Amino acid sequence: MALRVLVVKTTSMGDVVHMLPAVEDLLRWHPDAQVDWLVEAPFAAIPALHPGVQRVIPQAWRKWRKKLMERVTWQALGKVRAALREQPYDLVIDAQGLLKSVMWALQAPGLRVGFDRHSIREPLASAFYQRKVAVSRSLQAVERNRRLMAAALGRAFEPEVPAQFGLAIPQEATWRAPVDRYALLIPCASRIEKRWPEPDWLAVGERLKTAGLGLVVLWGSPDEEQLAQRLAGPLGAAVPPF
Repeated sequence: MALRVLVVKTTSMGDVVHMLPAVEDLLRWHPDAQVDWLVEAPFAAIPALHPGVQRVIPQAWRKWRKKLMERVTWQALGKVRAALREQPYDLVIDAQGLLKSVMWALQAPGLRVGFDRHSIREPLASAFYQRKVAVSRSLQAVERNRRLMAAALGRAFEPEVPAQFGLAIPQEATWRAPVDRYALLIPCASRIEKRWPEPDWLAVGERLKTAGLGLVVLWGSPDEEQLAQRLAGPLGAAVPPF
């Protein structure tokens, strides 16, 4: 019977991307594994691009926590909980290491695995794991996730195997950059106070243009699309669809 694994890595974009090589390792060792992924809805498109992820379960805790007294919020929470409990998992791997992520992991039936209290951002979360893994916090995030996955599967981490991210371009994707040599500008951030100032993006864009590069500005939300268009105008940059 195929191994069933739930990956809990919900936010933010970089963290979700950093988890992909661990999933690649899992599928290299267990090619027939059934992998589900719980993720914040704005980032659900990332694991959905991995052909080895059978089901992406989106949740919107960042939105729901502001409206906990509303009936629609509890209905949405119930739908996610029902999705997590549809079938038991062999492993529930919480790679986020937060109380909010382990609370989601607790909703899914299966052996919960996560970092031990010395390896985790919120040590109390480790109390809810049934298997705890020690991984130095000084390591880069991709390696930390790969080591966690290896330990969860009872395997030795293989540092000689390069990290692979495994994303596949959808067949329906038709957009192509208008020039051969170009730089990507990604001015996005999960909170507005984390954004780099727009004049600085414009200055960098001008430097890149001087170096002979075309420019492409990416976005991931309606607000970020407006930002991308504001930057693209004076820079003559392209803005692709979502």
